Amino acid sequence: MKKLLVSILAIAGLVACATDDVVRTQENRGAIAFDTFVENATRADNVSTTTASINEFSVWAYMTDATGIVFNDELVSRNGDAWTYTNLQYWLAGNNYSFAAFAGDRADVQGLPEGVAMAETGLGAITFTNVEGANDILYAQNYVENAAADQAPVSFQFDHLLSKVRFTFANGFANENNTIVVKDIKMTSAQSATLDLSTASFAPVENAAYVWENHAGTVTLDFGHMAAAANVARGAKDISDEDRLVIPAPATQEYVVTFTVEVYNGAVKGLTRDMEVKVSGVELVAGHSYNLVATINHENLNLNAIEFLVEVDEWEEFEFNGGAVEDEVKFISTVEELQAALDAATGNTSLVLGADLVAAEPVVINELAKATIAINGNGNKFDGCFLIQGNSTYAEGTTIFENIAFETSDASKLNGDSFIVSNDQNAPIRYPDNVVVKNCSFKAVDAAVDAAVGIKFRSLKGDLVVEGCSAEGMHSLMQLLSCGEANVVVDNATVSNSKNGISLEKAGHTIIRNSNIAAREYGVRANGCVAYTAIENSTIEAKQPVVVRKVTAAGYVLNVDEATVLTTEELYQVVFTTGNDDAEYVAPTVEFTYNVPSYYNVFPLAEGAAVNVSTDTQLREMLKEGNDVVLTQDITTTDAESNGYGSTGININGGVFDGNGHTIAVEGADATWDSAIAIKGGTIKNVTVAQGFRGIFFKNGTEKIVLENVIIAGPVYTISCDSAGKQGFEAYNSKFYGWTSYAASIGTGYFEGCTFGAGSGYNYSRPYAPTTYVNCDFEAGHKIDARGKITFENCRVDGVALTADNLATLVTSNIANASVK
Repeated sequence: MKKLLVSILAIAGLVACATDDVVRTQENRGAIAFDTFVENATRADNVSTTTASINEFSVWAYMTDATGIVFNDELVSRNGDAWTYTNLQYWLAGNNYSFAAFAGDRADVQGLPEGVAMAETGLGAITFTNVEGANDILYAQNYVENAAADQAPVSFQFDHLLSKVRFTFANGFANENNTIVVKDIKMTSAQSATLDLSTASFAPVENAAYVWENHAGTVTLDFGHMAAAANVARGAKDISDEDRLVIPAPATQEYVVTFTVEVYNGAVKGLTRDMEVKVSGVELVAGHSYNLVATINHENLNLNAIEFLVEVDEWEEFEFNGGAVEDEVKFISTVEELQAALDAATGNTSLVLGADLVAAEPVVINELAKATIAINGNGNKFDGCFLIQGNSTYAEGTTIFENIAFETSDASKLNGDSFIVSNDQNAPIRYPDNVVVKNCSFKAVDAAVDAAVGIKFRSLKGDLVVEGCSAEGMHSLMQLLSCGEANVVVDNATVSNSKNGISLEKAGHTIIRNSNIAAREYGVRANGCVAYTAIENSTIEAKQPVVVRKVTAAGYVLNVDEATVLTTEELYQVVFTTGNDDAEYVAPTVEFTYNVPSYYNVFPLAEGAAVNVSTDTQLREMLKEGNDVVLTQDITTTDAESNGYGSTGININGGVFDGNGHTIAVEGADATWDSAIAIKGGTIKNVTVAQGFRGIFFKNGTEKIVLENVIIAGPVYTISCDSAGKQGFEAYNSKFYGWTSYAASIGTGYFEGCTFGAGSGYNYSRPYAPTTYVNCDFEAGHKIDARGKITFENCRVDGVALTADNLATLVTSNIANASVK
């Protein structure tokens, strides 16, 4: 065990008081003095005692045998650079002395001799109870044979009786955008144990082995969080905030480690997962420091086990690779060499392509149990197919494809038209276990466009990770046909100029993140069996961005986060249907669950849900069906329909039309009775009406008409009606620029918080129906012809409060019908 030889200068005279220096020197000549050394750490922490931090210790000492008591639990304290004690003792020349010393907080230690002599065989047995892992305890022995009258100070070389543990977590993600934070790191350990500090005689004891026994109880030690001030980047690692001291134990002891992992994409936290790992097979030895190292990546966050490597040191730092064996790397220049190397593989195998390869027949990979076969394309092209034959035991085999530029002009020569494929239904059916495809490109050219598939698996027994891959001119990047048990991660994928994106006919747990898919048909397609699909921080542009078809089994779960953009010219961004994706949509009769941003349309529409529309055709269709509608972009239309008097852009028969801050304009609706919007009843809000002879035309109906935050600027008439149904209308926080007039047949009118001004050559109002104005503003020059009874409350004209005295400046005709409250 390594010792840190840092000396504390010993002083011969240790009496606490004396009359002068001369007397003190004479009286104390030959006194027993002490010098200390503590095994130290090269990395500072707040749990380990060092030579610099030790301030006191207790000493037991005997001369000749156990009856010659010299010190009995004597407290020795630091005094500057010296060590002092109360009951001064002197060397008696020619005698043998045996010393034992203990340092540390004695509150958690039982069995230290107190007030009685130390046993002849040593300090005896102690019991230690661990509370927080912050109490370091130390022990030292020394033997002085045939002491001299001026014997040198007793050197105590303290050993740590406990083991020290810390954690290191490394970021093993392939995407440099992924950073990690690890929090709340905790580990269980034995709460108490006993240690026998006896020795067979007073003779010196070399290489003392401190073996703790009778481990009992459990204590949970808190290691805090990662120490980094910032998130840990790809390829980097960081240690825990705290080191903790644990009771040494044999390899049979089991430790339960828990922690929380947060994974970030840029500044956005994309995942939080609580982890629990059981660690065993690690022998903890007194005075040794253990660094438990784990790499966090996609694989172990998707239900694969996190395994710790153990770094051991004797209270100092050094690297330990956990016994990993470097794989032999072989460079391949022909298809024949590639197949031969794969056939010869019996363990971990790494192959690197040294040239572009064209394979007329599938290259077969026989998956190995508990071994990894890795093929690195080194940027070279591969025109052909890899066929993976799974190991029949499904014993944690892994196949890795990396940096391969897959490209073909003849998809028919590929097995199943696919570059990477698992064994299909031909005997023997042996599906692969784990597959990783990283930084590979898939491209189809000439006759193969829209025909080739990048990755196609009939089934998987393990997990599939696709990172940093692209597909161009393809039928699709990936198709999983019957992978109901697989966990799938697609990260940083790009699909362009392709027919489809990703097909998940059956996949148990799929996450698609940080990806961009531009396809003509579907972006992400799934079969509606019991499964889970999450789409995070991605863009998908397709006729069907997300479609879940054949939903006949209850329990499907779909999550689309708000960082994901779904774009389509169709009405629905997300579809759940019992039929195929290319058939008429039919609402499922079983339960399914989804969490999708509210601005996307999901078929079938949830009860009470508004429909988001982006075209005039969609807007008309949804309004006719009585749905509440939200406009997602400005609409200009020339496709007008009848409003019963003339042409109109949009007919509203009830419900809520939310313009969502957008503008609607109708070109060519310029005849006297033409209008941009015709409404029989319902609510219009958050919209600007910019074109049409009449802005909003009130028709005969039974439901009240409500306008909220509506701006009408451009039409000649802002609002108008000819023959309504006495249903009444109300307008709130709206602006009317032009000629505002409506017939008495509307019933009553009410304006609150509204503005009236000039537009299309008019700055005028003519209400025929009884009307109330509350908290309204009339811009300079506005005039009102009060054909019906009108009332003003807290209104203003050109910024000046409207009163009975200045009412005539606003109401210039039929003023007898107007009043001011």
